[in-house]
This record gives sequence, C-alpha cells and structure tokens, in this order.
Amino acid sequence: MWFNCQKVEELNSELVDFLCNSEGNFVDVPIDSYGNGKQVDWENLNKLINEKYCIVECDEISHVNRIYQRMQANVKQINLDILNNISCIEELLDICRTKIDDMYKSGLFLSESNGRKLLLENPPTKTMSIIDKNSNIEDICDELGIQYVFALTRLYEDEGWHNAMYKLYAELEPNYFEEKEIEIIYIKKEHLSKEYANLEKAPVWEDKIMGAIFIFNIDDSLDSLRVISKFYHYVMELYLHSSIVRNYKAYEDFSDRFIRYFLQSENDTELFFEPHCLIEAYCWRYAEKMLHDLLKNFGINLDKMNNTLIYKKEECFITENNIDAISNHARKRKFPGRHRMFSMDFKYELFSSMVLKKSNFVDYIIVNAE
Repeated sequence: MWFNCQKVEELNSELVDFLCNSEGNFVDVPIDSYGNGKQVDWENLNKLINEKYCIVECDEISHVNRIYQRMQANVKQINLDILNNISCIEELLDICRTKIDDMYKSGLFLSESNGRKLLLENPPTKTMSIIDKNSNIEDICDELGIQYVFALTRLYEDEGWHNAMYKLYAELEPNYFEEKEIEIIYIKKEHLSKEYANLEKAPVWEDKIMGAIFIFNIDDSLDSLRVISKFYHYVMELYLHSSIVRNYKAYEDFSDRFIRYFLQSENDTELFFEPHCLIEAYCWRYAEKMLHDLLKNFGINLDKMNNTLIYKKEECFITENNIDAISNHARKRKFPGRHRMFSMDFKYELFSSMVLKKSNFVDYIIVNAE
C-alpha cells in the first residue's frame, strides 16, 4: 500500500493541474503563465514529496478514514504527552520562546506613543464596551496598555473600524516605528466574549502593527500543538513584516508603500502565484520545523505518518500534513476537511523552482512587496 512514486513527472503534472485549476484550492494563476511547466524542477518536487509525505494510493473511502483517524489519534496522544510535562500555557510559551533565534525576537514596530494616538483618533467602541462601558479610551489604555488594547481590537472591532484605521496607517512616517521585542500578551478571561470574538483565530493571533502575539483561551482547553504551531507561525510573520517596514524606511514614499503592502499582504496580487499563500507557506514551514525541534525536548517524535498524501486516481487528492492534522484535530473534524497546507507547500516549491531559483525567499519578499 505504501510506495514511493516512480512516475515523478506524471504524478506531479497531475498534482499541478489539480492544485492550480481545481475549485477551492486557492489558486488563481494558471501554471501556463509561468512557462507551461517547462521550468519546473521535477526532481526537486519529487524529493519534497517523498521526503515529507507518506503517499497512499487508495480507492476505498473506508481505508482513507482509518488513516485519517490514526493520524488524529497520534495528534491527540502528543497533546496529552505535552500536558504531562507542563502546568499551564504560560510555561509552554516560555519554553517556545527560548527556542527562537535572537533575530526573530524583536523587530521594527509602531511605538506605543504613536499607537496611543491612533486609538485616540479612532476609539474602538466595541472593545471599550466589553471592557467597561463607562470608561474612556485614555483610561483603558492607561490601565491595560496600548499593545493589549490593540490585541483586543483584532478580536472585536468590525470592518468599518479597521478600514478607518487603515486610513490612519496611510499617514504613518518612518520615525513612528521603533525597535522593540515582540510582546506575548495573555488576554484576561474577563475580556473574552464568545459572542463577539473572532474565534477562527483562537487560541493564538498576532498584531503586526504593534509587534505582539496574543493568546485568548476562550474555552479553557489547551490544545498544545495548536498553540505551538501558531505561535511559531506568527513569529515568522512578524519578522517578515518588520523586515519589509525596515526596508521601506529608506524611501520618501514610505507611507504609500507601507499601506499598499499592508493591504495587499492579506490578499493576492500579480507579484507571483499568490503572495499571501506563499508567505503563509514559508511561515508554516518555519513553524513545522520549530515544532519538531521543540517536541524533541519532550522526547516526542511527530513522525512522517502525520505527513500523508492520499492519492485517488479517479477522484481527488486528500492531503494531511502535520499542520493540517493539528488544525483538524483542534476543529474536531471527523474527516479531512482541509488540504490547504499541502497545497501551499507544493505551490511554494513550484514558485521556488520556476521563479525564485537560488535566491533567498525573504529577500525576494522584501524587495518585491510593493
């Protein structure tokens, strides 16, 4: 049942077609626009798949389900093993932070004084009502801190408020930013509301403007693998964002560049396949690497079984990698509902072989994020 694919170009061609043309696979740019696949490094792609994934050729849905359930049981057991070694989420993230290279621990982010000015100009009314209906924004900032309040706005404010804030971001100048360490913020339980919070991002999210990663544990559960993987993902996102801001400081049109990048980084442009998708892939790769390294401290091996490509000749591909498996377990999915991470991973390799060549991805992003 298990095998290494020998027909490299045939399988990868089908994968390219599937990932680049199938509905719901996050792809808008056809492969033909990048040379009809002629520049694809099939050998490198084959190496990626065979080194990172168990490949299963299977037509029986019952067997697919058994494989998926085994993977989910593996994630569940690892979560329990980690919980046997720590007492709380704070301890877990303290351990995570010690593993980060120094270059990723700090960056160029908006200063607290300028963050305060933004909140005074555009008070977050929904956030204020959840904290204390009778308080004003100045008192709330004094009591909780600017970064804490910005984190809450990510949870509670609507599109109208954020659009108003984007207009203020367009007026930012280089000297409004300063070098500072990434802050880890724990949202207090009394400031959490299931009714209003953006639970899709639970339990870890980031704020690129102020340079913070915040934790909001709505239901008191601790899905340790989800916390670890998302934490490291956002560490790399903040590093990339900070690197781009630092590069923009040299330009007279800093404000225009900054707001253009800030808005486009959440979407797709024509810079390359899908900018947001590739950045996500890069950050998840870093997260997966750090996750493996961290788990070794607990004597845990997140083995290759959790990187599985289920290949169905006449229907579709169902894929799970470590990050997908962790995400699906956290969402209590009984059957594979996502294969986005594999899709991102594969497209990153396509991009690397056809566009990036041997240059550094981070440098490419910094130079081309306009």
